[in-house]
Amino acid sequence: MKMNMELSSSQVHLLRLLEQNGPLKMSQLAEQLQITLGGVTLLANRMVKAGWIDRQRGERDRRIVRLQLTDGGAAFLEHLTEARNRTFARYFNKLNEAELAQLKRLYEKILDDRETEERKPE
Repeated sequence: MKMNMELSSSQVHLLRLLEQNGPLKMSQLAEQLQITLGGVTLLANRMVKAGWIDRQRGERDRRIVRLQLTDGGAAFLEHLTEARNRTFARYFNKLNEAELAQLKRLYEKILDDRETEERKPE
C-alpha cells in the first residue's frame, strides 16, 4: 500500500464518505460528490489499485457496484489525519488564547454563513 501518493480533494472526500458511511453505491457517491458516475469510476480506479478501497458487485443485481474502504484505506486516512493535525499544531501553537478565540469566532461565523447559504432555495 502506498502512503505517499498524492490525492485530489475529491479522492480524500470519497475516502472520508466511505469511512463515515460504510459501503456506498457508486451512484450515491456521485450524488454526494456532485460528479458523474464516470467521474467516480476515475477517482476510484487509482484508489482500488493502491488498495485503499474495494469494489463489490451486488449479489442480486451485478450491475450495482458499491465501494468499500479497506483496512489499508483506513490506515491511510489515519496517516492523513495525523499529518494534518501536526500541520495545524505547528501553526496554531503560535497563537495566544485571544487569537485562538478570535479565530474560532471567525470560523464559526463562516460555517454559519455557509449553512444559511446552503438552506436557501435556488
